[in-house]
Amino acid sequence: MDAIIVFKKVYIGRLTYPRCDAADRVNESFRSKIYTQHQIGESVLCTIDSLDMIWDFPVEYMHSVCLGVMRKLLFLWTEGVYKQSKEILGEISSLFVSCGSQLPSCFNRKTTRCLSELKHFKATEFRTILLYIGIVAFKCLPTQMYKNYCFLTVAITILMYRSSDEALKNYAHKLLLKFVTSGMQVYGNTFCVYTVHSLVHLQKCVQRHGPLHFFSCFDFENFMHSIKKNIRSTKKPLTQLYNRVCEKGQDLDVNTANNASCIFSSTALLLNEYIVFVRDSLADSDRLEVQKYNKKEDVFSYPCCSSNVGIFKISNLSDELLTISSSDVKSFCTKFCSSVGASDCKDAVKRLLQRIFTNNLAKQINFTGKGNKFAFGQTMLMSIIIDSITSHILLKNLTAKEVEDAVKTWVRNSIDRDGGRVAREKKTEK
Repeated sequence: MDAIIVFKKVYIGRLTYPRCDAADRVNESFRSKIYTQHQIGESVLCTIDSLDMIWDFPVEYMHSVCLGVMRKLLFLWTEGVYKQSKEILGEISSLFVSCGSQLPSCFNRKTTRCLSELKHFKATEFRTILLYIGIVAFKCLPTQMYKNYCFLTVAITILMYRSSDEALKNYAHKLLLKFVTSGMQVYGNTFCVYTVHSLVHLQKCVQRHGPLHFFSCFDFENFMHSIKKNIRSTKKPLTQLYNRVCEKGQDLDVNTANNASCIFSSTALLLNEYIVFVRDSLADSDRLEVQKYNKKEDVFSYPCCSSNVGIFKISNLSDELLTISSSDVKSFCTKFCSSVGASDCKDAVKRLLQRIFTNNLAKQINFTGKGNKFAFGQTMLMSIIIDSITSHILLKNLTAKEVEDAVKTWVRNSIDRDGGRVAREKKTEK
């Protein structure tokens, strides 16, 4: 079939984008309607002068990477020309299930399914495979396919968790370019469809908007369940949702907090150059009781050593119990908490506190200790929350007072969450 070239597009039975060196579109040219084959009309969004019509619409990694590229790779390996043998697919499936059962409680959909259910995989499962399980499970693939996958997983890991390092961020961009170009060599030119080509622009999106999870759709998908529960038919769904919210007298809310008394209990932490296993938190102080892993190794060495992106294989747990000082605890906790994505102060506080407190625990605290509740305002945890939020790349102009006010509001409203307000209103009516 003859290829029809349109700028950097090539049609080979499907629309592909094989060029990785073409000039990016820019806001000024878009507003001037220079891209005549792309622009078929004028968007009302162009009336917003401060809006960059190109880079303020970033590549969203849940759909483009997890449901797009990772899903595409798995289907390439299980169907069609590049289908792998039953032995290889069976080994991958067994590793999916065995690795999935060992994931910590903070993972969504912890039990990864086997490849026979691939068509029913959710985005969170593709994310788990891409970032955590695949690097081990896919070692049985042909060398070139495995190396191609390694380019992707290392690059996405950097853009997710190490995006503050400019050198690593640039390295991630080079890896994504290698993934796209080597993918066309391994799977043919039809491999580079839109979702695959969009990886070329991912690093610039991170440069402008922060780590990938800052602008992903995972939070919206998690909230979709609450919305769907309030819709009874296909007729006027928005009106139905509005009426249900008005009837309840409250905003829709989702409690995603983990039911753990200590968020670091039974957890492996990387503190300075050591990896430690947290046995317990000391009740009388801001310290942790830990055991040190005496041996840590690289999980992989291609395309770089895994230790360069914070991934290790650990073993040989020491019997000796150590106590970590409050300064080390605070340093780690601040780094841990600052990884939570957010768009504003209220959103940052909500996401962070939901990861730390259950709603029942939140009802037992307040800022000053009034009413025999625990005084949260003067704790080291409050200091960590302020430091982590104000160090956020998008929230650096916030003051400690603004964060404190948002925390007070979140804690005060804990009594209204999980149906609390509705229960009180029903009780009052009776």
